[in-house]
Amino acid sequence: PVRYWLTDDMPDPPTDVRRALSGAPGLVRGPVQAQADLYAAADVVVLSSVWEGWGLPVVEAAAARKVVVAGPYPVLAEIHSFGLATFALTDATTVLDVLHSPDDLRRLLDANEAAVREHFDVAASPAILMDLAERARALTG
Repeated sequence: PVRYWLTDDMPDPPTDVRRALSGAPGLVRGPVQAQADLYAAADVVVLSSVWEGWGLPVVEAAAARKVVVAGPYPVLAEIHSFGLATFALTDATTVLDVLHSPDDLRRLLDANEAAVREHFDVAASPAILMDLAERARALTG
């Protein structure tokens, strides 16, 4: 069953994952209490945007070990350069093949999780930002 979860600001209270799952197929609307619930309820995360400034949902979905269908948007190429694999919006057949192959699915999710840990770990951010600041300061003389 397909659920489309639109996390817009509705006047309703945050959606419970169990309620969302019981309503499939169909549209679920509203925010969640914990963002991780969105990923927990998903088999595939689809980000059909043509413009994202950062691409954080792609990284979050990969960290949550979900198949990611995304793009096309400019920062996605940079995310791919770090080894994180996503599928194009036109790759539905390939996505289904991967979902039905436990070995291929595990390899994809393992590789994406490793890329996230190596290149997008928030714990590494202070050191990366400090290095960037130091290099910027060196440029100013």
